[in-house]
Amino acid sequence: MAAIKKARPNTKVTLFLHSLTFVPKAQGVQNSLKHADIIIANSSSLKSKLTDRFPTQAHKIRTVELGVDVNRFRPPSESECKILRAKYAIGKTFAILFVGRVIPRKGVPVLLKATHLADQQVPFTILLLGREKTPI
Repeated sequence: MAAIKKARPNTKVTLFLHSLTFVPKAQGVQNSLKHADIIIANSSSLKSKLTDRFPTQAHKIRTVELGVDVNRFRPPSESECKILRAKYAIGKTFAILFVGRVIPRKGVPVLLKATHLADQQVPFTILLLGREKTPI
């Protein structure tokens, strides 16, 4: 951001953060954030963490919630469900799908406990872990 501001002082610089994974607590980060005109967090939780970690930059931090293309990502039709259940040999089981990084911060331990509790109430509960396939 500093290089952009140096080369183009009148250019607005926006930093959009999805997590704190690559944001160390080092003073250098604090200095770097000074060059951003606005810092966008994708959740109120992340905004709160950024504000706590970098209080001098709190006035620049805004929240823009993530969205979804509802035309592309929609519940499947009944016939699509039957095809997918057959394809993945799910049958009539109660299926829970998790798509994301399998790390504690994503609530995976809670998900595992919840799946176990659900299985006690609804036999044959299964947990499916999905991931996005990226074309090579």
